[in-house]
Amino acid sequence: MATSPVGKILVHLLGGFQVWCGEHEVVLPPTSQHLLARVALVGRVPRSALAGELWPDLPEGRAQANLRTSIWQVRRLCPDLLVHAGEVVALPATAEVDLHLTQALALSVIRDVAAVPTDSLMSHLHALELLPGWYEEWVLAERERDRQLRLHALELTAHALLSRGLAGAAMHAALAAVQLEPLRESAHRAVITIHLSEGNVAEALDQYGLYRSVMLAEVGIEPTRSLQELLGVAARGAPIPSQRSQRALRGG
Repeated sequence: MATSPVGKILVHLLGGFQVWCGEHEVVLPPTSQHLLARVALVGRVPRSALAGELWPDLPEGRAQANLRTSIWQVRRLCPDLLVHAGEVVALPATAEVDLHLTQALALSVIRDVAAVPTDSLMSHLHALELLPGWYEEWVLAERERDRQLRLHALELTAHALLSRGLAGAAMHAALAAVQLEPLRESAHRAVITIHLSEGNVAEALDQYGLYRSVMLAEVGIEPTRSLQELLGVAARGAPIPSQRSQRALRGG
């Protein structure tokens, strides 16, 4: 591939790895993808730490040699993609990383959801998984951190949109949280609350039954009493999941 012209640098980590230098996609070999992804996640990384994280099973000298090769491969394909200053490797200050943009919005929601405009709230309902198919320890740790951040932001978004009279958009956010973590009671509670706000008691009971079935099957415990009381089912026992919930559990 020919060297890309100078232009805007975009690094995509959500839904898969992809890099653009200007109008050209840069196709990197796997080791260079891992190098660039790690630098994009952390920001500025000392060479010694980077080599150890990317090649933890190799002797230091071999790991450093691999790092030099990977840096050379990246800069050969797009000279502006990495800044290599002394012992530190970084992205250029003008580079955009999709993960950073989505996390900045999620953090703003967590800090003060009431101050976030409705259009911005609705813009992050389709967040994708961080580097799917990558199972290195540093990826798993960042993926879990991002997942927890998104879960909290989605739940706050659901309640905020509901308070603004946008029940449909609120349901979208709540169901996104449920999909992200099917065992998370606060996510199911948000779905149930939205159903009840619209007077859809049967659908609220269906959601409760679905969640209860999943909890009993996966964890062996009942939902909390506070969730039962939200539906007024504590006094008469938990409802049996409806046929619709049973089909959802079977994936049919």
